[in-house]
Amino acid sequence: MSYELASKSADVELEQTILRLFLVSCCVLYGVALALAGKMDLSLLSPLFLMGYAYLVFSILTIAQAYTDRRTEHWRHTFYMALDVLLVTVLLRSFGEFGLPFFVVYSWLTVGNGFRYGYHEMVLCVVLTLIGFAVVATTTRYWQEHYLLAILGFLQLTIIPFYVAVLLKRLQTEKQRAELATKEKSRFLANISHEIR
Repeated sequence: MSYELASKSADVELEQTILRLFLVSCCVLYGVALALAGKMDLSLLSPLFLMGYAYLVFSILTIAQAYTDRRTEHWRHTFYMALDVLLVTVLLRSFGEFGLPFFVVYSWLTVGNGFRYGYHEMVLCVVLTLIGFAVVATTTRYWQEHYLLAILGFLQLTIIPFYVAVLLKRLQTEKQRAELATKEKSRFLANISHEIR
C-alpha cells in the first residue's frame, strides 16, 4: 500500500516537472518573439534570456530526476515551487507591460500545487506569490502606473486560492469519508464471511 502511494506521488511529481518544462518553454519562446519583433530592447544573449535558457535546462533535469528517482521528497517540490515563483516574479518585473501574461502563471502555480500536493503547499504558494507580486507592484513602473490592475491582481491571488482551498478541504473530507466507509464495508463483509463459515 505504501509503495502504491509512493508511486502515485512520484507520478504527480513527474507530471509537475513536465508541465514546468512546457510553461518555461512557452515563456522563453514568448520572450524570443518579443525580442525579435523589437518590442523589447534585449539581445537573445542578455542575462534575462540566459536565465531562461538555464531554467529550460533545469526543467529538463528535473524531469530526468523525477523519472529516474521514484522517491518523493517534500522539500524538493517545495524548493522547485519557490524557484518557479521567483522566476515568474523576475519575468513580471523585467518585462514590464509585456509581462502581463506571466501573471496567469502565479495562479496556475498556486492552484496546481494545491491540487497536486495539498492544502498546506497551496497556502505556502499563496504566501510566496503575494510576496513576489508585492515586490513587482512596488518596484515596476508599469504596475505603479496601473495600480488598479495591481489591486485586482492581489485580489485574484487571494480570492481564487481561498475558493480552491475550500473546495480542496471538502474534497479531502469526502475522500476520507469514502475511505472510512470502504473500510467499514470490508470489515462487515469479513465478519459475515467468518460467520457463514
